[in-house]
Amino acid sequence: MTFVINGPKNSALQSVQLGINEMASAIIVGKNVGSIFSRRDDARIFDALESNFHVRVCNLPPWMQGVSSSFERASLVLGERMRRIKGPVVMSELNIHQLQGLATFVVLCTRFVSSKHDVMEFLSLLLIGGLGNSVDKGQLETQSLPYNFKSLLLSFVQACIDSDADSQQGRLAKQWMAELAAFGECGWRSENFSIRTKQAVINVLAELLGGLSVEEEMAKFGKSSITEPKPEPRGRGIHNTLHLESAYVALSAAANGANVVVECIATAGIRFIPSNRPRNPDTFTLRLWLKQPPPDICGALRFSQSIETTTYMSNGSFTGGFAEEMEFTVFGGALEIAKWTAQKFGYAPELTENPPSETVMALWKAGLDISESYHWRVHEQPSKLYPLRFRLDISSSSETSDPQVLALIKALKIVDTRYSTIARKVANAVHGIYKFDGYQDYISDIPKDAEVVKAMLLVLAAIAVGSLHRLTNALGETQDQYALSLSTLNEREGSLRNLIPSALTGGLSHQALLWAASTLWGGASTATQGSTTVVDSVVGIVAPQCTVILDLIRDPLVFAQKGLGTKLIALCRGSVPMLPRDPHTGFVKTPGRDISSRQILTASELEDKHPEMSTDRPLAGGMVITFEPMLSDPSRGIFCCWFMGNLAFEIDPIGVFLNLLKRPLTGLQPREHERGENRNANEALKYRKISQMGLLSLREFEVQGCCVVFDGLFGNPAWIICAAGCSPIHTIFYRGDPTELDVQEKEDCLQEGDVIIVCDH
Repeated sequence: MTFVINGPKNSALQSVQLGINEMASAIIVGKNVGSIFSRRDDARIFDALESNFHVRVCNLPPWMQGVSSSFERASLVLGERMRRIKGPVVMSELNIHQLQGLATFVVLCTRFVSSKHDVMEFLSLLLIGGLGNSVDKGQLETQSLPYNFKSLLLSFVQACIDSDADSQQGRLAKQWMAELAAFGECGWRSENFSIRTKQAVINVLAELLGGLSVEEEMAKFGKSSITEPKPEPRGRGIHNTLHLESAYVALSAAANGANVVVECIATAGIRFIPSNRPRNPDTFTLRLWLKQPPPDICGALRFSQSIETTTYMSNGSFTGGFAEEMEFTVFGGALEIAKWTAQKFGYAPELTENPPSETVMALWKAGLDISESYHWRVHEQPSKLYPLRFRLDISSSSETSDPQVLALIKALKIVDTRYSTIARKVANAVHGIYKFDGYQDYISDIPKDAEVVKAMLLVLAAIAVGSLHRLTNALGETQDQYALSLSTLNEREGSLRNLIPSALTGGLSHQALLWAASTLWGGASTATQGSTTVVDSVVGIVAPQCTVILDLIRDPLVFAQKGLGTKLIALCRGSVPMLPRDPHTGFVKTPGRDISSRQILTASELEDKHPEMSTDRPLAGGMVITFEPMLSDPSRGIFCCWFMGNLAFEIDPIGVFLNLLKRPLTGLQPREHERGENRNANEALKYRKISQMGLLSLREFEVQGCCVVFDGLFGNPAWIICAAGCSPIHTIFYRGDPTELDVQEKEDCLQEGDVIIVCDH
């Protein structure tokens, strides 16, 4: 059933076609998190500040005057099962000369470089007059806002980000960011070029909003102890920086209507982005220095840096202060992320005759080609208590190598012994580019510092990216548009850099794969996701630039039928106002199972008290599965199973996920098992059948004294989901012809309490 919701004029809900479940979920999630549908309500806080406390926007500089006309944007909403819905036109009512409009502009300018919590702090500064000269704080006498005020601002920030998801303005900003990254990747580097510092963002925002420039600040401190020569104050509207993220803020401002250009100054020349924008006295110019600046600029930058390293806003107070959490995001395609990955690894090709960029891309393509020879599978289970892990296996092992590459193979194994099974392929790929007669002379005592070893690490990074491609369903979108968080290339557990060695050995958890995908396509980092570790109850991540979820959540019926025969992860771009998640971390979580409420089923009870459980008649009417917020905790989601219009089951999706993948019947090996207390060594294993009718009378259960077989589900994926959700974890799954299943033949692999679900396909 589809509803056309008619709201007030210009309401975000006006003329949006939503199903009844989508409508309910959108309202609940909007109240809990903030979304495209709650933005106007969340923004009323600024109306209250204007009317009750006389906080006003004033003295906007000339380059900000045209912003109001660029607020309006079309939206894309992802509904149930991530179906694409043409969303409403949003933000058309905003005016940059009103507090709500200026606050929205700050969010739109900083959302690509800062976490939601940091953006909330920027808004707090704005309201108390600490961000430029464009706000009169009126009767707000205090120097800070009430503590509870911040949660209101956080909902507003999320609502603005949700409204801007996949907008034309956002795509234009990312296009310019990719252009800037491609131009600047080989330039001179300051030590802070790729490091996030909140004060650098504050500096450029303050000047955008009419605040004093660094040079003017230096003039005010002319009698201070600064030893640098004091430069002549420059004209207004010029901001010098060494920080790439400052340029990102300026480009976002330009995409959202401000008269702003970024001037990239490198050894190779000067480039203006956007290149087609006319420059005049009313233009704000951000100069990004990609080479050594002149002495007077260096003096100003040192003065600025001394502020950045001592202020509360830049000392890690909101991100924990870890350098890997403060690295920025690279936007673009394969070319951009390959070049920045090479730079991150310290790889600068000097031993080949080809141009550096050609060498980097040749190695990257070689890694992507290697990834095609590997496939994902579920790691063998030493016992049913072993956690679910996914590992990479090679499709063909007929790889040979020339004697010249033995030194490369040895060096890669020294870097990490987990590379042993893939070292030959990687070494051959590098040899195909370098073509040396031998490599020992090019490998130092510390192998990881050698150019050829760094080349192998670059190939491995490309293999990781290619392997994630094979797991991911982009839902009709391209997978070649990346938002790569550089922090994921650091050597630590859970990073993209660690994906291949982990996948080749012990395997990776589903949450590790979700995290890797979110850092590759979504720009996620621990800073953007609330400095919280991903746990096994996470089934999705709403990252800054996209959403990644288990494909089971998007389409449980197809996943029940195909398992890993389909994709594991769904990549979603657009607003996700119906998706329940934690408002602070963006993690889509499930509730877990309540062991204390399990129903105990015994062999006698199944046989005597519930004979209908073994009937073979299919039930009329369909079972419908939806993923919805929990009533008791809207930040978590559950599967709701509806039979003939009534709620039949509430099911934990993680339990379904584990039971569909973890223990395939074909993979079970004979083992010694404990026999029940009432079962002697010669007694046959008892088993009972449960059909659709019997399943309807159950909730989460465990079995004692026998085995249970669900073979009366008639291959219906919705009923299979219900059975997997009610059955105990470690349930056995059988995909095949039910008539060919002989439980007695598998008795040596089974024990009392086991449950088998039959999927007829």
